[in-house]
Amino acid sequence: MREKILRLPVQESRIFNIQLAGITYPDSSYYVKREKTDLWVFEAVLAGRGTIVIDQERFSVQAGDVYILPAWHRHEYFSDAACPFEKIWFNLSGSLVDSLVEIYGLAGHWHLPGAGMKEEFMRFYRVIGREGIRVLDILNEGADEFHRLIRALAGRLPDAPKESPGKALVLKRYIDEHIEKKITTEELANLIFHSSSQMVRIFRTAYGCTPSAYILEKKMERACILLTQSSLLVREIAQKLRFSDEHYFSAVFRKRRGMTPREYRKTH
Repeated sequence: MREKILRLPVQESRIFNIQLAGITYPDSSYYVKREKTDLWVFEAVLAGRGTIVIDQERFSVQAGDVYILPAWHRHEYFSDAACPFEKIWFNLSGSLVDSLVEIYGLAGHWHLPGAGMKEEFMRFYRVIGREGIRVLDILNEGADEFHRLIRALAGRLPDAPKESPGKALVLKRYIDEHIEKKITTEELANLIFHSSSQMVRIFRTAYGCTPSAYILEKKMERACILLTQSSLLVREIAQKLRFSDEHYFSAVFRKRRGMTPREYRKTH
């Protein structure tokens, strides 16, 4: 099997980690089998044909196609014997990869026929393949370029909107989908690869409030639902929404809703 492998410095980030990257040249004996791991594999077919199997689902791929092999699934892929494929690929892991695939609606769209992403894949390859690249460069420039690649992939989805989600919408969706956890400013900034102040400015420009204010309001909305549609104690709701204690939760709720959580439950 003939491949050009990028030897990247070791990264220890749980957010974004490029384990391997490379270009595979036509080889009729090419075959890879991978059991369930935390690896995401992104591949663009440059020439030839091949087959990929994700769990029990089989796809035939050819030049111009892109495919994603999702983490925690069984992967098997191999070249067509008569016309083996050439492809460029990246093996990645980390919470950033998990989140971006979900946020941009790529989950389940593992085969993108005719996506034509050669230039985007090559650009990412050049960014992370620079001589002497440092871990910090991978975490910043590499992660930013990967985000750009994901946006481009989302634009190739069937019935994709003319514009992929902007950074402010990525933040908003992440908050909406994780409102019952503790969301930090640093976590949000890392999600779009900006400083905390830049992230706040991007969000405020789009939605007219800071991320912190939006998070607090969304927690209050969730609290109202839990108060009226569950039998959870106020203390349990405070814990579920990651408030420091019941008294602080009740004080915030009263300030924003004009009554205590118990009063709200009685009147709604």
